[in-house]
Amino acid sequence: MTSEDPRDCSSGAHSTDDAAGAAGFAIGRMVRRLIDPEEPELLAELLDQANKLNMRSAIGTPATVIMIVATLWTASPRPGLIAWGCGAIFVGAFHVSLHIWYRRRSSERTPTFWRRRYTVAMGVGGALWGAISLVALPDSDQQEYQALVALYLIAVMAANSIFSSHV
Repeated sequence: MTSEDPRDCSSGAHSTDDAAGAAGFAIGRMVRRLIDPEEPELLAELLDQANKLNMRSAIGTPATVIMIVATLWTASPRPGLIAWGCGAIFVGAFHVSLHIWYRRRSSERTPTFWRRRYTVAMGVGGALWGAISLVALPDSDQQEYQALVALYLIAVMAANSIFSSHV
């Protein structure tokens, strides 16, 4: 038995399981590097700025979702549209509660703790908004409504890139 690092795939002696483990380790390290900044002393100030901007965005979510559901009501599959709308409002409410929780934070929670929560919440929200094209895209003969879905997604992505740039 050797004391080689199982993440070292330079020799051909390791199995594909070892290579997969090494790839998973590298991806995990890369994700942590994206979530945790190089300059941690700036993190608390950036989180304060992001909280202010994201709170405004999260408060507007129900009105935006209702507008999208009303616009697509006659053109999209209703079960998917209703499921997406309920999910989007739920995630929006979660975002608002996360912002309220952040404002009432205690000093025992580090900025890294909060940044990770915001990153996960934004990832879930982004996945849900992207899912509208899977669950509620109108039929191919209604291209004008498909263009509206694309416009909604572009608008939400643009707004979130501005509001979330601090995180």
